[in-house]
Amino acid sequence: MKVFLNLCSHEALGAPHLKKKLDGEGNEVEGWNIPLAVGPPRPTTDHKGDAALVYDCVVNPKVCRELAL
Repeated sequence: MKVFLNLCSHEALGAPHLKKKLDGEGNEVEGWNIPLAVGPPRPTTDHKGDAALVYDCVVNPKVCRELAL
């Protein structure tokens, strides 16, 4: 099934930051932690009329600037 993501930003969500954790083998790795608020799925259709789902997602504005959205 096709899924659409509506992405918007708001400063109330935390900014992305680097975070260290252990991988499955116990090695320390570093990656991005991006706080994200996601609304419940809503049924919709695509341009062909096929069933799809849409999710509304909110991130900190810095995420959009970094991704040049």
